[in-house]
Amino acid sequence: MSVVGTTNPLTVNPTSNTDYTVTANISGCDIVSPLHAQTTIALPQHQRRQQLLHNVDLRCQRFL
Repeated sequence: MSVVGTTNPLTVNPTSNTDYTVTANISGCDIVSPLHAQTTIALPQHQRRQQLLHNVDLRCQRFL
């Protein structure tokens, strides 16, 4: 187990699927949350992403 962070709110950007649990200590008692499985979705390759953004930009220009 490792500590991801202690800020509130906490923002993370996992690059692969990962699992999280929250551990809190309240009045000396440890409270542990159920496991949360975080699934990530890969972004398109850079060239494909640029083409998608270009296509969106062209479609948006028709409304200007």
